[in-house]
Amino acid sequence: MQKNSFWVAILFLLVFGLIPNQVSADFQNLTQQPPEPQASVKILTLNVMQRASEARESRFQRIVDFLVTTPVHLLALQELSGGSYDTPPTQDSGADLASMLGAAGLQYGYCTEANWGYPPYLVFKVGILPRYIMLATAAASTGTPTDLPGPDFPGRKNIVMAAVDIPGFGKINLYSVHIYNPSEEGIDPQIDALMEFVNLTDAQNPAVASLVAGDMNFSINDSPAAYQKFLDQGFIDSYARANGFADPKNCCTPASTGGCTFGVPGNPFTSVDSPSRIDFLFIRGQGIRVKQSQVVFNGVNADFVSDHCAVLTEIARAFIDPVRFLLLAE
Repeated sequence: MQKNSFWVAILFLLVFGLIPNQVSADFQNLTQQPPEPQASVKILTLNVMQRASEARESRFQRIVDFLVTTPVHLLALQELSGGSYDTPPTQDSGADLASMLGAAGLQYGYCTEANWGYPPYLVFKVGILPRYIMLATAAASTGTPTDLPGPDFPGRKNIVMAAVDIPGFGKINLYSVHIYNPSEEGIDPQIDALMEFVNLTDAQNPAVASLVAGDMNFSINDSPAAYQKFLDQGFIDSYARANGFADPKNCCTPASTGGCTFGVPGNPFTSVDSPSRIDFLFIRGQGIRVKQSQVVFNGVNADFVSDHCAVLTEIARAFIDPVRFLLLAE
């Protein structure tokens, strides 16, 4: 009986992650980056989903196939995993995706941070995969998710940032964010914490453009104050701007479903049947314009790969320094 009790106790510790084990960021930088100058830059944000009904590897392969035909410079990803939420288990599914992209001839670095879970098991991560050398990285938490089960842990971060300098375009600060979904009262302070971190990090790492992308877990209809906080800090909603919506609430309605990113009809990975727009790509920068933005992996623009759809946005600078551009082109 005592022997059985011992192994039950060990199993309990393993399952609930009480054995000390710090989950740190996983990071791999590129040693060189594409030298070709870019007049515009494409960014994709996607919550890739854990514990899906289809194995992660086949879903990731569809992401790779899409990126082979649609070049994207920067990826902001959420619900990557560093534990047994993956199928099969992995140390870091951001590293796995970067490896699969490399096998297809697309070189991406990666930087991921533990988001939520029981270290070193059942851990979600947020991450950034850039095709350019990361000049700086940072991470932060928007607060303790008191409504989620299990203990908090010191290494938990639900914001990760990477700075890159893209030839011909300039320096970009990209933030990948996974806001927790407690109550509406819990969303606003998280956005406040996010904006404080973004403003501080931008001040320390000046850039021509600052991009905040991710699963915000709120819709404009449900949390208009949270959405307004981005606008008050000088950000624009890339999808609404590119598609000419004067009222961003109209991006995802029965009459206009193109902007919906969650609960999209026909998605086999979710039972939610109420479409909403909770994934955003916000942009801030003087002289930055949105060329185009669309929702992909929505059954129309590529097959579903997650319970979320992705937002793919292309930005350009209103003015490109011709001397800088020509020198880099040589």
